[in-house]
Amino acid sequence: MREKILAVIEKNSRIDIHDLAILLGESEVAVANEIAEMEKEHIICGYHTLINWDNTSEEKVVALIEVKVTPQRGMGFDKIAERIYQYSEVNAVYLMSGAFDFTVFIEGKTMRQVAQFVSDKLAPLDSVLSTATHFVLKKYKDHGTVLCDEVQDADYPVRNPLNEKIVSIPPSGIRKFFDIVSEMKDAISLGVGEPDFDTPWHIREEGIYSLEKGRTFYTSNAGLKDLKIEIHNYLERRCNVCYDPDHEIMVTVGGSEAIDAAMRAMIDPGDEVLIPQPSYVSYTPCCVLADGVPVPIELEEKDRFRLTPEKLLEKITPKTKILVLPFPNNPTGAVYNKEQLKEWVDYALANNAVILFDSAYEAFISDPELPRSIYAIEGAKKCAIEFCSLSKTAGFTGTRCGYTVVPRELVFTASNGQEMSLHAMWNRRQSTKFNGTSYIIQKGAAAVFTEEGMAQCRENIAYYQENARIIADTLKRRNIRFFGGVHSPYIWFECPDGMESWEFFDYLLNNAQVVGTPGAGFGENGKNYFRLTSFNNHENTIAAMKRFEHLF
Repeated sequence: MREKILAVIEKNSRIDIHDLAILLGESEVAVANEIAEMEKEHIICGYHTLINWDNTSEEKVVALIEVKVTPQRGMGFDKIAERIYQYSEVNAVYLMSGAFDFTVFIEGKTMRQVAQFVSDKLAPLDSVLSTATHFVLKKYKDHGTVLCDEVQDADYPVRNPLNEKIVSIPPSGIRKFFDIVSEMKDAISLGVGEPDFDTPWHIREEGIYSLEKGRTFYTSNAGLKDLKIEIHNYLERRCNVCYDPDHEIMVTVGGSEAIDAAMRAMIDPGDEVLIPQPSYVSYTPCCVLADGVPVPIELEEKDRFRLTPEKLLEKITPKTKILVLPFPNNPTGAVYNKEQLKEWVDYALANNAVILFDSAYEAFISDPELPRSIYAIEGAKKCAIEFCSLSKTAGFTGTRCGYTVVPRELVFTASNGQEMSLHAMWNRRQSTKFNGTSYIIQKGAAAVFTEEGMAQCRENIAYYQENARIIADTLKRRNIRFFGGVHSPYIWFECPDGMESWEFFDYLLNNAQVVGTPGAGFGENGKNYFRLTSFNNHENTIAAMKRFEHLF
């Protein structure tokens, strides 16, 4: 009888005992006694009226707040939940499975009032790591009752305002833990690919001077001539390659944006882009948003995570247009010698394809026998575009500046049979879709490539290479096989004891308060691997490795 009573009053708490007894075929006394017992047992906790506040003059804002917490020793989540639900603004608190721990429902008169509650009361609680607030814009159905008027068929169908391509792209697998880490006391992060040194003063000074002079105007779409000349001089010294600084070097807003622009300029719908994995997370989204078809090439440990001719040939089809080749690879640190790169150049020349050569970590290459540029390979100027970034070289992660080399020799036959210069088309895209990198940033970037600027950058890079050695030595002592760390600021290794990468992330964070990056974020075949970065100071790196070593 209890279940029948509950099913009725859950939908209509105003029904009287007489009508309820008739409906159930029971006596009024029996029904009343059963309800009284369920009230004592706290099965029936209250009686509420369902109100559609949108149809009243009363302003109300309802918000759903996701809360990530650290459970208290011996008390789990219950004590934290108690502290939260005692606030009068809170209507409901639920313990959840999944990425966050609690769902909290609150009411306020304005969004500002809700936001103030979160910032002043909820977020400052000791155990709260992070919050995410979602405002209810409209209720359609609540507690089984439809609240809105029935939608009538329209003369025109309602279209989805979102591009289906963006919907198909999964969220970044390497960013979602950043908020957790930032709130954790005593955690040491070896997970974020961002140098923690200050951009060298000589470089900052040039930008500051330009700002003081009020040079905040538009710049040339292709970049300042002074900067392009400094880039040319650097590439000639460092890589032994030579370009026309006026026409073949393009200054861009970072390297990722340049790769995105390249794919948009080159890809027709359905064109295939070969992307080695594990690798940098942005390649696939850039391809999808340009209407291309990403074709992952799964790199294997037995090949030291290098792309082999056999792997390449397995994925080639008549629709293949682009091969993405990161050098050195992020996250594995894989590099190629001249003979190995020559194979990719020969393939591209033979198949009318283009190599997008991502050289963001070129400054970390220490072996003079290794190429520092794709253009050190004969024929590459006819089939390759090279992308470089100052993010890791000079600590420009937040200022966003890079450069792209598009040789004049990069010429292809268009569908109409006309011979076209990819360089000319790139310049057209640059001139019509891009307003140029900030003058202030470009003046700072020009200082990077001076002798003084490069000396400071080399000193910082040597510092991180020493950190990489510290991490590598720890892994060696624990007989953990790893890759990278020599020509790359990253160390890549298989998770111990058969763990998957997110499982190992939790294990390392909870037991050693050390943060790394789960390999699953770099591709499906990285799910059993883990990345550590050398981008921290010596003291923290040593401390993190002592904690790591204690676990194994």
